[in-house]
Amino acid sequence: MIISYLSLSVLIFFTYIAIAGYGKFFISILKLQNSIVEEFKLIEFIFGLILLGIIGILFNFFYAITDFFSIVLIAFGIIFFIIFFLKIKNKIHYIYFVVLLVFVSTFFSFYSLLNDDFGYHFNTIVNFKKYTLFNIPHHFY
Repeated sequence: MIISYLSLSVLIFFTYIAIAGYGKFFISILKLQNSIVEEFKLIEFIFGLILLGIIGILFNFFYAITDFFSIVLIAFGIIFFIIFFLKIKNKIHYIYFVVLLVFVSTFFSFYSLLNDDFGYHFNTIVNFKKYTLFNIPHHFY
């Protein structure tokens, strides 16, 4: 149980910093640097999800989303995060925020394992890994 909690915490940590790295990158491209973006760190996360969604959909038009593609995306996101993290003035405050976020997210992740929708989401992920966007079989029941 403890090893599962720690491994899930590490996975959530790397996933969060990768998504936040893309968010910081997207915000810098759009030139949205202002006090609201700097104060609310979850805006970076939302912009990261938007950018990753755009990248994922465009890539999935032509290729299946493989494990290699996912690892490369996470690696680039971590690199973006490190680049932008070195520019942050109040690093300790941001580290506390990330640790708290990872702890709370891990707690809710264990709680979410009790839901019945695991099979649906798992099949969706398998379809995106096997097929391109236009080749996914659609079953109407």
